Amino acid sequence: MRRLGLLTSLCVAACRGGTPAAAPAPTSAFSVAIEGNCPKLRAHAAGRETVLVVGTYGLDEAGAWTGKQTARAAQAIALVRPTAQALAADPRAPRTATIEPALLEGLPRTSRGWIEGDLEIGGGGRGGFWLERVVRTPAALNKGALFEVSRDGFTWAGRAWRPSAGRDAFLRGPHVALPVATLFCERDGHAFSLLASERASDGTTFVAGRCEDELHRPKGPLLLARYDARAHRWQRVDAPSSALFEGPDAIVNAGIVVVSPDEAWVHAYRPFQETGREHAYLVRVAGTTATPVAVPFERSIVSLARAADGALWTVAGFQELHRRDAGGAWEPAPIALPPLRFVEPVPTSVRLLEVQATARDVWVHGAVPTVRADGSAGREHVLFTTARWSSPLHCDREAEPQTALGSTGTKVKLASLRATTTEKSE
Repeated sequence: MRRLGLLTSLCVAACRGGTPAAAPAPTSAFSVAIEGNCPKLRAHAAGRETVLVVGTYGLDEAGAWTGKQTARAAQAIALVRPTAQALAADPRAPRTATIEPALLEGLPRTSRGWIEGDLEIGGGGRGGFWLERVVRTPAALNKGALFEVSRDGFTWAGRAWRPSAGRDAFLRGPHVALPVATLFCERDGHAFSLLASERASDGTTFVAGRCEDELHRPKGPLLLARYDARAHRWQRVDAPSSALFEGPDAIVNAGIVVVSPDEAWVHAYRPFQETGREHAYLVRVAGTTATPVAVPFERSIVSLARAADGALWTVAGFQELHRRDAGGAWEPAPIALPPLRFVEPVPTSVRLLEVQATARDVWVHGAVPTVRADGSAGREHVLFTTARWSSPLHCDREAEPQTALGSTGTKVKLASLRATTTEKSE
């Protein structure tokens, strides 16, 4: 039997008729898709379709730490679809997003109906769609870690999610210590600290990490490895050196974007350093060869995505969005983004947190500091998209999931720069 896609299996409930509202002429290549107080706004490619995960991460809105607080996220899944069923096959049709009840079925829920946990979604084709759920709870004081982390997986059964049976080969990559430690760190008696991993469709896996001592202090350069699913062996990839990894404060984050079993892109940055000492680090991996790629900016690359047309999109220094076309040419200036709708006065800049790419479109998640009605500090989050969007939606994490996305929302007050210069991203 042919496996139905998410949009097809839900179309009876989700695709409603009616004349779509004309999309306004954008002032940039992007439109505002969603605004609101939902810190989790992330796009995922599910085959040819796009789903959005919206909600909270758990601790982002918490007050002072208490032993009773949890870090359990509360999230929901929204389906990106045309505004009218008749236009479903037209990629130029205006689009919107709706939280469909069926996309929550079969998953652990909170008392208010949100999915409990932090979600990742992917797959498609013969393997079907998969969902990975991560639940974090505060660890005991003697555990040596802030959180206890558990993971479980689900697959889409056409009308609901069901628990995955056994090893799911379609999950995005490993999460734990790997045998690559013997390639890099065993000689010095150090452990291998995994920073990033991503898996190609055939199981070929790219990983990035560093050696660390018994006190979990990072040592040495960035280390790259590739698991060749065809040869069933790990291969070392020599990463280009950089001042980014030098010095006692050289704590870094890394990310990987997999293009194919033989190609990947790697970026790295220091998460606690946003100064003139930043270093942009971008590497292309072809097989077992890693080559540095020059960039026309100095800020660190904090997020990276590759679009379907082969273009690379980067967020630099949490402030700038840059594009490199498939031929290797960078846009001469940062990409402009449209103004926000629900913040007053309209902010002149947005802190950019992440760029993502799906089958058709590019998505950028950002945030601005705000002041709540009671005077406390808050954040307004925004998701920009290159999709032709019908009209901006408002995400309200205080609502029940079925009504969390709407066309109206309360305006919030922009916080002054002086009050937020030390604020960090989630």
